Formats: sequence, C-alpha cells, structure tokens
Amino acid sequence: MGNRVSIRFINRDNNKAPVIFSHWGGMEFVAAAQTYAYDLKIEREGSQILPLDRLEPQTVTCDFLFNLDEYWPVGGSRISSDIYIGIDEYDGDNGDNGHFNIDLTR
Repeated sequence: MGNRVSIRFINRDNNKAPVIFSHWGGMEFVAAAQTYAYDLKIEREGSQILPLDRLEPQTVTCDFLFNLDEYWPVGGSRISSDIYIGIDEYDGDNGDNGHFNIDLTR
C-alpha cells in the first residue's frame, strides 16, 4: 500500500548519487524533485566554484533533502515513514511508480 517511487540525481558524466525513496509521494514527488533541479540550475548558473555549483549529484541529493520541506512538505517536523535512502533503485520499494533519474545536465 502506498504510492511508492524512487529518484536519483545524475549528471552527464553519469555520476550517480544515492537513491531517494518516497513511500507516499508518487509522481508528485518526482515532479517536486524535477522542480528543485530546475530551480537549482537557474540559481547556480555561471558558477563552478562549489560542488553544488557544479551540480555534483551527491551534493545535490543532500541539498534536496535539506530543502525538502520547501519542495515536498510532508507535514509536521519529521519525515516519519515517507522518505528513505538506498544504495540503488533495488535497495527499497518503488513498486507503484518505478525509478526516475533526475538529470542535472545544463
């Protein structure tokens, strides 16, 4: 039961980050991650100094989770049972909607 899905941020070098699973988010969670990635690309355009500026997937994953409440308000002050991290798309349950790569390539 749920609306399970997983996402991973990747870049053109196929650098991959850990996978983020959402038990309840479904395609709305994917859309939130895509919106976050779009906003981040615009915000960091023209700068290459920091890992986040370079859109390094591992750092982007941390920043997305840090800013999750802005893009995916789950209610309350704890993630509870919705979000968890896995090594790859097979390390959790994404059985309802599958796995999506969020491309960070500019």
